[in-house]
Amino acid sequence: MKCYLNETFVDELRAKIKENLEHYRNGDEIPGVRDNLLPLELDIDRNLLKQIADFDASADSTNCKLIRDAFANVQPQAARDERLWAFLTHGPLLKYSRNRWPIPEDDDKAVEHIEERFFASSSRNMESRNAVARFYWTAHVAGQLEGIDQDEVIDLLFFKQEIVHDMIERPTVVLAGTIFSAVVRKMLEAYHGDQSLLARRAFREAQRRINAYCGSTLVEFFSSEVAYERIGEVTESVVADYRAGLIVS
Repeated sequence: MKCYLNETFVDELRAKIKENLEHYRNGDEIPGVRDNLLPLELDIDRNLLKQIADFDASADSTNCKLIRDAFANVQPQAARDERLWAFLTHGPLLKYSRNRWPIPEDDDKAVEHIEERFFASSSRNMESRNAVARFYWTAHVAGQLEGIDQDEVIDLLFFKQEIVHDMIERPTVVLAGTIFSAVVRKMLEAYHGDQSLLARRAFREAQRRINAYCGSTLVEFFSSEVAYERIGEVTESVVADYRAGLIVS
């Protein structure tokens, strides 16, 4: 499947967002997309892409798995390219992208919104903001955790929007593999339990404390068992404070 746009055309798209607003809001695809594809192909399952239609946030987990499966033969190096994701959000998944992330009526706000959700000019945009790329990278992160079912992790991450937002955008936790794995294990326990840790205030406080801990400790040298124990101490203290009404913001 040809799916890389010409880089010059991507820059042109970015420069002409306001000019193309009507197409973003109501078109089937942005003009010129098909004419500016490079003769480079990736093994992507078109049929699975066509199944990405439900734009409600509750379908994010399902859509993430569809992207994962459609891109099963695409390596991360190939996916680390804005030209790929720009093609999908301006071509075959334009309708999905605008329905999942409605474009503001105000034109100036619309331009900012489109640059954030339809392009992938930075690692942050690609991994957590682009309407389609976010699914690939969330599934990629979920798949790095040994001994934990990937589908279950994806369901957890999209259980609430702030979870995937904070977990994927928090570099200290994500980069420290054993810590991230321990955090996910504790969250899965909460997901299948009373879910106190997943309450918005408790979850945000847990992330704050975990990041503070990771920033002051050489967590890179922790074994999986030690990481699980240390993260457990943090999450247990957060849940206790939350239940006691001590976490107010």
